[in-house]
Amino acid sequence: MNYAAHAIAVFIILIVYYLLKSKKTKIAIVGLSGAGKTRYFHSKLKNFQDLQYTTSLKINSGQVDNIEWIDVPGNEKVFQACWGNIKHDLTSVYFLIDAVGFYKERRQVANRLDQISKDFKKKIGIILVKIQDNRALEKEKIELLLEKELKEIREIRSKNVGLDQDFIEEHHVDFYFKDEKL
Repeated sequence: MNYAAHAIAVFIILIVYYLLKSKKTKIAIVGLSGAGKTRYFHSKLKNFQDLQYTTSLKINSGQVDNIEWIDVPGNEKVFQACWGNIKHDLTSVYFLIDAVGFYKERRQVANRLDQISKDFKKKIGIILVKIQDNRALEKEKIELLLEKELKEIREIRSKNVGLDQDFIEEHHVDFYFKDEKL
């Protein structure tokens, strides 16, 4: 009788160990089309080559150690189709911003970031991708412009839907910036 109890205990410990060990970190790399997501994705997989990557039309994924990296296409229609399928399984989201093209795309960037923040309630990592270019905006400028755009988007939505200020402040985007040079 004692052997059966020990065998069951060992079996349960092995199952728990296997479940904990098999839990992967899943990180989605998102952003607008042309932001450098596929290039960043390949740099994380350590098979980076200094090539011109083309726009992805499907999800790319790969694993390094216990992290699954998911490159989500930036095209609006393709993004919408892919995002709904993966958003619930993610551990983290990295939002890539092209620091050179940000000023003219700031409203689109803010809209996409706002949408993702409504679906993904954890902190979103914003990666400012800076290809060696003198036209790139500095992190502080991008952060200020992005916060301004997000505030305007939420104010417009609150007027249209009738949300109060407490709701808007409670559902802000929680993000942090990190510079990466590719």
